[in-house]
Amino acid sequence: MERVYILLFLAFFIVLMACGNVWAQATAQISGAVQDQSGAVLPGVEVTATQTETGVRRTTVTNETGTYVLPNLPLGSYRLETALPGFRTFVQTGIVLQVNSNPAIKIVLQVGQVSEQVEVQANAGLVETRSLAVGQVMETARIMELPLNGRNAQELVLLGGAAQQVSPAGGYSFGGTRLAIATAGSIGTGTDYTLDGIRHIDPYDSLALPLPFPDALAEFKTEIGGQSASQARGSQVSAVTKSGTNAFHGDLFEFVRNDLFNATTYFAAVDPTTGKKKHSTLKRNQFGGTIGGAILQNKLFFFGGYQGTTLRQDAKNMRSFVPTAAMMAGDFTAFASAACNSRGAVTLKSPFVNNTIDPKLFDPVAVKLVSYLPKTNNQCGEILYGQRNPIDDHQWVSRIDYQASPKHSVFGRVLASYEDNLIPAGQENILSAGPNRYDRSYAITIGSTYLLSPTTVNALRVSYSKVTQNQYTPNYGFTASSLGSKVYDYLPNVMGLNITSGFTLTGNPRRIAANLYQLADDVSLTRGAHQFGFGGRIAQSRTIGETGDTILPNFTVSGEVTGLGLSDFLLGRVSGFLQGIGSGNYLRMKYVNLYSQDTWQMRPRLSVSYGLRWSPVLPLVDYRRPIPNVSNFDENRFLQGIRSQVFVNAPPGLIYAGDTGLVQNNNGANAAKPQADLWKPYWKEFAPRLGLAWDVRGDGRTSLRASYGINYEEYGALYRLGTSQQQPPWGSSTSLISPTGGLDDPWAGIPGGNPHPLRLNPNMPFVPNGVYQPSNPYLTPTYTQTWNLSLQREVAPGTLVSVAYIGTGITHLQAAEPLNSSIYVPGVGDASGSCFLNGSAVYFKVAPGAACSTPGNTQDRRRLSLLRPQFKNELGRMGDIVNGGTQSYNGALLSIQKRASRGVTVNANYTWSHCIGDYMGRANSGYGTSVDQAYQDPNNRRKDRGNCEVDARHVFNFTSVTETPKFANPTVNMLGSGWRLSVLYRAYTGAINAANASSGQRTVTLGSASAGQRGNVAGGDVCLCDNSNQRPNLLLPNQVYLDKSGRPGTQYLNPAAFGSPAPGALGNLGRVTLSLPLTWQFDVALARSFRVREEHSIEFRAEAFNVLNSFRAGVPPGAPNTVSVVDTNLTSAQFGKILNSLEPRVMQFALKYLF
Repeated sequence: MERVYILLFLAFFIVLMACGNVWAQATAQISGAVQDQSGAVLPGVEVTATQTETGVRRTTVTNETGTYVLPNLPLGSYRLETALPGFRTFVQTGIVLQVNSNPAIKIVLQVGQVSEQVEVQANAGLVETRSLAVGQVMETARIMELPLNGRNAQELVLLGGAAQQVSPAGGYSFGGTRLAIATAGSIGTGTDYTLDGIRHIDPYDSLALPLPFPDALAEFKTEIGGQSASQARGSQVSAVTKSGTNAFHGDLFEFVRNDLFNATTYFAAVDPTTGKKKHSTLKRNQFGGTIGGAILQNKLFFFGGYQGTTLRQDAKNMRSFVPTAAMMAGDFTAFASAACNSRGAVTLKSPFVNNTIDPKLFDPVAVKLVSYLPKTNNQCGEILYGQRNPIDDHQWVSRIDYQASPKHSVFGRVLASYEDNLIPAGQENILSAGPNRYDRSYAITIGSTYLLSPTTVNALRVSYSKVTQNQYTPNYGFTASSLGSKVYDYLPNVMGLNITSGFTLTGNPRRIAANLYQLADDVSLTRGAHQFGFGGRIAQSRTIGETGDTILPNFTVSGEVTGLGLSDFLLGRVSGFLQGIGSGNYLRMKYVNLYSQDTWQMRPRLSVSYGLRWSPVLPLVDYRRPIPNVSNFDENRFLQGIRSQVFVNAPPGLIYAGDTGLVQNNNGANAAKPQADLWKPYWKEFAPRLGLAWDVRGDGRTSLRASYGINYEEYGALYRLGTSQQQPPWGSSTSLISPTGGLDDPWAGIPGGNPHPLRLNPNMPFVPNGVYQPSNPYLTPTYTQTWNLSLQREVAPGTLVSVAYIGTGITHLQAAEPLNSSIYVPGVGDASGSCFLNGSAVYFKVAPGAACSTPGNTQDRRRLSLLRPQFKNELGRMGDIVNGGTQSYNGALLSIQKRASRGVTVNANYTWSHCIGDYMGRANSGYGTSVDQAYQDPNNRRKDRGNCEVDARHVFNFTSVTETPKFANPTVNMLGSGWRLSVLYRAYTGAINAANASSGQRTVTLGSASAGQRGNVAGGDVCLCDNSNQRPNLLLPNQVYLDKSGRPGTQYLNPAAFGSPAPGALGNLGRVTLSLPLTWQFDVALARSFRVREEHSIEFRAEAFNVLNSFRAGVPPGAPNTVSVVDTNLTSAQFGKILNSLEPRVMQFALKYLF
């Protein structure tokens, strides 16, 4: 079926290409009608649009209704000309076409001679009378002139309104320049990006590839809902690179930052010798230039650009707690006091008295590790420090445009981005060490536009993109085994350790390569009152993901033994242990999209758009492995004790490629190695689109638009995999709860002992208590419905006011449902040590009078262990992926736009919205659902319904650019002209504390909830169900917040408002119910331009980010994923306090030479 379909689709393209060799650029169009002075339509009139900067001309003829359409026009300034014998020639200049714009220009011809000319100087109207999406264009001037922190143009997408940033997946963000932005309640990867008319998306994580730097980016447009059937997702960002023109143009620039001009970070470390806060020693240079021009006038044009960035920074805003000299001597009095614990003084649990522990009881592994840690004189063990963060970034852009004939234009573009982030090993503080990362990105596009006739245009694009990332572990100078722990280390000089209210050691290696090959064709033809569009896209992605997310021996210490994390650590008592082997995936997937669209001018003032898009899901295949990384689980086979024939030591019930029972896509040409699909085909993805646009008064100054559409989400390979790549035998992850051997020997008491090292083969042993996430290839794809209603009015020339209602509904959101959670067995053992569940004795026994449910017998109490005790040590945590989640968004967007006039440009918008949804795991950040991101209560999913992770009730954006005029007085003109003030202000209500641990904004948890572990509280796993998604009880719903001022170090959350549930119970605190303080940014740029000679100038520029140096609670840029705004770990000594902030005032200076 798949082969037949692909062949038919290729045949479709061949037929189109037989009509002419037609390649495309991305773009805009002009449409309208030609009438005489009486209002009668004039058919057969020749209408010509000429791009003034290149001389490129496009001609069409009005049809029998007097209407015309000039589609697929390159961006820029245009001259529109109309001539008909018996009438004066009509000329309109000053028309500026922006990306995806569709201005309607009505032409009225006056009786007279053709040699007579009527010229109008006017831009196209701002009101959209044909396009249906709610959108905003970020034009060249604002991209170049607004103060843009980091010069990352993607951040400007947030200024379009109804948008909120979420964190990208686990470090795949290309140094933070690739953002996950949720628009109108979509998931974080639900926005589609195109560059020069072709999709600009990484197939691995579904995030945008790096966009060109500002000086090389012509403009982009953000659109929400109302897209034509040619567009894939519910929101879209369409960007275009700059091109050459007949005149040479370009610039040279350097932007410089130095910490001498910056304010000090609020939570900076204090220099013990001076008592003053340390500066971050930031130094950054961004330099480069662009040049464009004509190789052959009016025919062949070129454009090229380069930007380099060097960053050297040692931000002093990281915080940890390490053992003090008193603690090493056994005295925990100060550390346990109220001064060091926001929830009040702590008393060490029995058998320890007077908050002291005999140092002879300390674990030698812990003692040896402490010798590598930095020393502190702080009685709480607190240390503030920085992490050196050297970054070298390079980006190249080149483009060629060729006007082969009046009917045929060709272009080619190459975009390459390199980034190296080499964090040196911490010499005085190993906690400041970090991984080294090398990122590369390439995007190559070739396209052309061909006019088959004056009313028919065909467009084809061919593209190849590649993203690679290589990350290497930090160098701590030791491993767990070198410290004396009886574990196996696959990697040198690194280990994993996470201590509640303590410190963290981590650093996992990875190698990623994602290739995407694309071919897309679009046809636009005008027939009478209809403008038809149809076409499609075929693509193939090839991704490689080799990760070591669980390859390190990872210890978690929560304080369940003594009540304090650091004292548990010194005793060698750990609450969790996780280790696996390096895993990899080699994925290949095909994409096929077809669409048909019609815009019908039903009445002179009313147009109707309708279309249909078909985007079937094709199989995702692991193509390199002899045995693909995919498995199914059959509970009946488990109950019968049936094991795999492929991996003979696998737990019963698991089925692998080659076993009977796994759904396979056998490749007849290679029948000896059948391929298994991680995602089965789904052919019913039909997405209709419908919309109306009404020019209310017929003057193009007021429009009312409405639209509805369905879009299917195209997840990246990373999302589809979730954590299935970490399961045995590939990742062979084992999760141990409160291992009896502790830090010294976590494998003690496990049958067979330490199974590592492991090597993949059919006879390999399977790790005990393995973590499994069987594949579910039959999930219905997630789809999004969008609807909007908008009113636009041009209240004054060049000033547009818009009011829009935007709605979004998402269906079939995915999350994990536990298959093998631990069951709480109530009560205590009877005289014989027996325990009872639902009136029946369970198979295990405890000491008489001892609790039947403890963290130590988690494995015994697992659901499958209770069903078949003989297999109890084979299956640990297991999750099934389900897709019953939904999400809804309703918002109102009010905006005002003032075009540049009298030296002033203003854009402002305000969004009032609410997003409600079910638990989404890590979907917002590009990750797939994992076994560690499960519903809190699988028997009642409604407990996980609440505010969306991306909910922000109020968002306000304001930008302005003001230029001083020229003055008649020479002295005044010399002093006062050439100045430009640019302002960017953005404010939004506190981002809701997201459940996603990588967002930096967490829910209140019962303790550490790192991957592979579960939510803890002092004393253990409260619900005793081994679920990482646990929440506390809300005791004082009207007293949740103590100090809402948002000042540094304040007690934002009230510790007394939260408490631990009773053992075996789940907390009543709703998901995503707490908000953070108001967040804002206020950035200003002041520039002065000096003319050197004609068309040449020098510009001096000063920029200030957070110009008022306001304290803003938030996660500092570049902070690790473990950092949060407010400490939300209920067992933490700092619970509820604001401990991190966004950047203080940062100054940047620039010098530019423009020509």
